Amino acid sequence: MGTIQYGLFNGLFMVLLLAGCSDKGSTSTFSPEDLGTVDWTLAGYPGGIPQVTTNVVEAVNSGALCDGTTDDAPALQEAIDTMLTPGVLLLPAGVCRIDAPLELRSGVVIRGGGSAATTLLCHAEAGCLLLEGSPSGDYLSITAGLTMGATQLEVADGTLFGAGDGAEIRQDNYEPAQADWGDENVGQMVLITAVTGNTLTISPPLHIDYASSHNPRIRLTNFVADAGIEDLTVERLDSGGTSGNNISMRRAARCWVRRVESNFTLQYHVSVSESVFVEIRDSYFHHAKSKGDGGQGYGASLSRFATSVLVENNVFYETRHAMIVQIGTSGCVFGYNYSERNYSDDGWDKTSISLHGHYPFMNLWESNIAGWVGIGDYWGPAGPGNTFFRNRIMGTDRHMEFGDYRGIQFMESAGPQYITGNEVMAEGIFGDSLEADGVLHGNNVNGEVTWDPSRVATLEDSLYLDAKPAFFGAMEWPSLGGDQTPGAGSIPARERWLAGTPVPQP
Repeated sequence: MGTIQYGLFNGLFMVLLLAGCSDKGSTSTFSPEDLGTVDWTLAGYPGGIPQVTTNVVEAVNSGALCDGTTDDAPALQEAIDTMLTPGVLLLPAGVCRIDAPLELRSGVVIRGGGSAATTLLCHAEAGCLLLEGSPSGDYLSITAGLTMGATQLEVADGTLFGAGDGAEIRQDNYEPAQADWGDENVGQMVLITAVTGNTLTISPPLHIDYASSHNPRIRLTNFVADAGIEDLTVERLDSGGTSGNNISMRRAARCWVRRVESNFTLQYHVSVSESVFVEIRDSYFHHAKSKGDGGQGYGASLSRFATSVLVENNVFYETRHAMIVQIGTSGCVFGYNYSERNYSDDGWDKTSISLHGHYPFMNLWESNIAGWVGIGDYWGPAGPGNTFFRNRIMGTDRHMEFGDYRGIQFMESAGPQYITGNEVMAEGIFGDSLEADGVLHGNNVNGEVTWDPSRVATLEDSLYLDAKPAFFGAMEWPSLGGDQTPGAGSIPARERWLAGTPVPQP
């Protein structure tokens, strides 16, 4: 790792992003003008998802029949509510039907025998698998420590908090909300690691500068923590509704989805909001009962202060939008995902990667292959610091397939957006806010690479990995980027898709 400038912060490398479009003295890929620091290495489950082997409860020994027709939800929910944790609720090979959502609690892992062996057949309009915590108490003003990168906050009464607590930080808007549900869209979720007097030490660090004039505040959050879903298929039956997610995580910390196939959602395949250190990986999200307006048929949606979430090595197919961020999502990473066929019910193409407005900021997309990117897509501006690095953006045919239209489109933004080292086809990089907020360097657009002459004409291998990831195996890494032969490289998610084996089996 050597061409992007880094500062050392708590022993971790911090990517330096820039505050403007020009700095003629720079010798790095990004300008050292300091918009701030964000540590994308923190995204996901800290230290990697654990393999839980204790307190294994077999569903068939808890009253579940898993015959494909009997409603197993009561038996499975009782097992979840009574089992020792950390523990595993082990589903057998076959089909377990649920007619009500299963609500996971802290420390519970629901595991099948592999997505090809175990199916959870869901006929529940309210959703299928839920991980949902709760807020606690009132908001308390933050009086100091409001700068980006800060790990210590001053509050009026530190006795209300303790080490190990979760919390939500928010403030009034920097940009007006386009809808009531997107109001108060600057914030993030944190874990409190220490309390000294009225000083709270938090993780992750703040991802943006907060303003005392905008009423910054904090309140306790009771997270569902250390729970996971792995090695199964979730398949949705048509319950006749227009809402309900296959997997929902709201106020979750250190939770995960791994090696899961999700088929025919009503709303989102997986929804993450007001959560921190969540990881979604090695999975396959495809098809929907509807791809209509109002959030139907989405892939992975990170919303309302989702913080330091990692979405990595997944396949998305036949969704309205595959990867979406909105409402103050920050510090998240989408890495090495493959997406095809993003369109609405009327057959028109939709963005595969959607920065869906209401101020998502400081998020990274690295080495994904997708059709169309929309920055500030429909619901107002994207916040600052969103970064696209070493992706391949294919464009669309204005309907369902890859084609000669679209590309990376700047629709509406409020601060710099970094487009560096990408392979971009079709219409290239364009849009209304490009001139004001586009920071471009080293992109190969339809065979022509353009480097900013004020910066070095080389690229980092990665902005969040310090070495080739294990899931690449013998494949070349990095495989995509403005310094690669356009269209030649691939990623493991794409290769699994082409081979007809989109989900790794345990």
